[in-house]
Amino acid sequence: FSSLIYYAERTGCPDIAATTQEWRSAYRQECVDSGEKYDLKGNLCCNDRGAASGFPSIALSCWWAIVTMVTVGYGDMVPLTAPGRIVGSFTIIGGIVLIALPVAIVGGKFQKAYDEHRFEEQFATRQQRNIRFVSTDIMKVTDADAEDSNGDNDCPG
Repeated sequence: FSSLIYYAERTGCPDIAATTQEWRSAYRQECVDSGEKYDLKGNLCCNDRGAASGFPSIALSCWWAIVTMVTVGYGDMVPLTAPGRIVGSFTIIGGIVLIALPVAIVGGKFQKAYDEHRFEEQFATRQQRNIRFVSTDIMKVTDADAEDSNGDNDCPG
């Protein structure tokens, strides 16, 4: 996406190579006066290499693409041309598809595994509780049998 935004924003730049030095100086001054976005004629401000001043290199455009995909962006770099805004929209959607959806899927799987683990723990606890009740009942029966073997029963023998 970084190369796409770089070249999409570049479409709004005038052909710097086909201009005179005098025109470039006036153009630069208009851009500085306007805040580095548009000149007085409404043309996008660009550097001496013909790149938009908002996206002067592919490396900085890569920064913009990463920040746009993983967050909502800082607002330090924004596309100003229609093709740039289209690329920006696809970058945002790409960030949602590549980052947000997998996180939701992994989170869902984690929740399922956690629920299964809790169920197994509860099942094991119930089994231990049942074993204690059964062992208590067995001990009662065993104690009763022991009393009977001490001569407390009425059976001859």
